[in-house]
Amino acid sequence: INEVKGFDAGDLLITTMTRDLLNIAVAPHQVFRYSGDQFVILLRDLDTRQHMGQVVQRYTKEVRRSLAINEDEYFFSVSVGIATYPHDGKTYEDLLQRAEIALQVSKRQGRGVVVIYESSFAKQMADTIELTNMLHQALLNNEMMVYFQPICDVKKQNIYAFEALIRWKQEKLGFIPPLNFIDTAEKSGQIFDLTRFVIEKAFMFHQAIHDKFKRDVSISINLSSKLILTPEFIVMLRKLIANYKIKPTFFIFEITESLLIENIELAIERMVALQMLGFKIALDDFGTGYSSLTYLQRLPLDILKIDRSFIMSMDEQTTSYPFLTFMIELGHSLGLQIVAEGVETAYQKQKLIEFNIDLVQGYYHSKPIPIDEALSFVEAHPDC
Repeated sequence: INEVKGFDAGDLLITTMTRDLLNIAVAPHQVFRYSGDQFVILLRDLDTRQHMGQVVQRYTKEVRRSLAINEDEYFFSVSVGIATYPHDGKTYEDLLQRAEIALQVSKRQGRGVVVIYESSFAKQMADTIELTNMLHQALLNNEMMVYFQPICDVKKQNIYAFEALIRWKQEKLGFIPPLNFIDTAEKSGQIFDLTRFVIEKAFMFHQAIHDKFKRDVSISINLSSKLILTPEFIVMLRKLIANYKIKPTFFIFEITESLLIENIELAIERMVALQMLGFKIALDDFGTGYSSLTYLQRLPLDILKIDRSFIMSMDEQTTSYPFLTFMIELGHSLGLQIVAEGVETAYQKQKLIEFNIDLVQGYYHSKPIPIDEALSFVEAHPDC
């Protein structure tokens, strides 16, 4: 809300939340403003955990979840971390620290989650701190690299694009899957540097294809929902465009459906800003998340990527066929190009062609490969 409506609107939200909590609280319970948008509620004289759960549920249920600002309504959620005396600590300092740890775990699990502190959380937090430090060193020590996976146009039978995928080869641990570090990078703010690294490698790869083969192939880049909502991202992108002198029309930014529940209005605003610069927008992993037909009509999209889960079972069963044909027809009715992810067999590709798919991506054509192998792929596979 601070970013969209300004700090006065943010202050109004905090004031409203404070008033609601104070109205709900009854003696001997007490409410304190802790920091920023965080509050501490001191619950006394609770004889059982069940009793505590009932009281906490009352707070989370009765506090308002929306706020009207200048005729626009904004929705928000409440995440809760709980520490109990004397089980989790015997001083205010210990209880606050452990409630804070439980809150961080709650936020990682999603919106509106209530988490009670467990002793194992301390190790999780220590592991997160260690991973954050490792990520910092990885960027300094050139441990990060970008692999590229081709996306093939089945109608023109050529390479339509490559998807840029970050890879981390740690000196002692070897390859660390992105799923193991992207979440930490988002929470620590390192996602900004990681994404800039991927974008720069993508720009350089596109230029290398152009210089060597005198042709232009689009490059697709994944965007974190946390990153696209920050105003600094567009500023960084403008600088990179100027530095590398690239044409944004040959680049695609992939967003996930989770972005839609973060802040739909701000998401649309940022997507439009990217398109105004010349970039295309793809909705990744379609069919597994939150998109509704109403959202699809509103989103400024160019490409729809059908999640691999619909493709995986095609060889064994036909139950996914109606869903696939519906999604392809729906996307085409909205003027979008449709990509099928996770295509691994000739049969899958052929059936998708029968369903009128536009583009396919998966191990059938190639796994993600380093830049030198990707250049060789372009040379060896003029037809795809």
